[in-house]
Amino acid sequence: EHSQTMAPAASTVGPAKHTRSLGVEVGAAALAATCVVTVTNPMEVVKTRLQLEDSKAAARLSGSRSGAPTTTTPVGGQNPVASLVRIARSEGVRGVQAGLVAGILYQQAMNGTRLGAYDTVKAVVPGPSEAVRSAVAAAATGVAGAFVASPFFRVKVRLQNRQEVGVASGLHRIVKEEGLLQGLFRGANAAMLRVAVGSAAQLSSYDAAKRRLRPVLTTTTTNSSHKEESASVHLAASAVASGVVVLVMNPFDCVSTRIYHAPKGVYAGILDCFKVAVQTDGVRGLYRGAFAHYLRIGPHTVLTLTVWEQFKLLADRFFPERSRSS
Repeated sequence: EHSQTMAPAASTVGPAKHTRSLGVEVGAAALAATCVVTVTNPMEVVKTRLQLEDSKAAARLSGSRSGAPTTTTPVGGQNPVASLVRIARSEGVRGVQAGLVAGILYQQAMNGTRLGAYDTVKAVVPGPSEAVRSAVAAAATGVAGAFVASPFFRVKVRLQNRQEVGVASGLHRIVKEEGLLQGLFRGANAAMLRVAVGSAAQLSSYDAAKRRLRPVLTTTTTNSSHKEESASVHLAASAVASGVVVLVMNPFDCVSTRIYHAPKGVYAGILDCFKVAVQTDGVRGLYRGAFAHYLRIGPHTVLTLTVWEQFKLLADRFFPERSRSS
């Protein structure tokens, strides 16, 4: 975030400061997430099933859930592409896109809040550096987004593991059997930790990469001395962020998925789930499904952040009075 200098001939590298309304920010983020999730959901299905296909964890869970269908295709191994083909052949498009509606609702709630509120929160967060402010703001909005989206995440996991037949029936079953708050928000603490860590890693590395790439990949706008970020900046920076976030987030993602899937009382908490995962498969157990996670989160991060930036630029053009160089 750089300001124009007083000299008319000088050019500024970096975007103009924006004062978009929170509603516009949230809407742009939710719309971007909706556009992207349809493309990335198949790998989310594979990742979820890989994380739940732990033989010892399955033994702990077997017989503890009554009345829930479990007609999933065994994915086995660590090749997510082969697993996706296996699911497609056995279950068709409905299997590949299992939990899509819940996934869309989850992404709208989570990323609408997380990304939509990020710039607003970052503008008021104190900190010694840009990197610290980015990480703190991203973690804070990540916690809020994960909490709001928690019910949809839980039913999404169950739909992707073919334990439910629909979003409404899945939510109704959870509330009926486990109660409103305890049912819909069980595992929310693990999700909030997971998303806080992932969001801080993603958005702080994204902002840092953009700062490094702006001098090289920016273009000067017509009749202006101000240099505007091009889509190439967003694509390259989001590619960097996707690798960072998978490395940092997969252990928390694995634990969160297990807690959401497990019946009440299976795990004593987040630390107990970490302990069981490590005891079962070693540290590698925490990175189970990591390749599938990358195949999903890589395109998802690149597309979401890039499309999000484009929607923000569109908002600035529709409401030019809200976008000004400082």
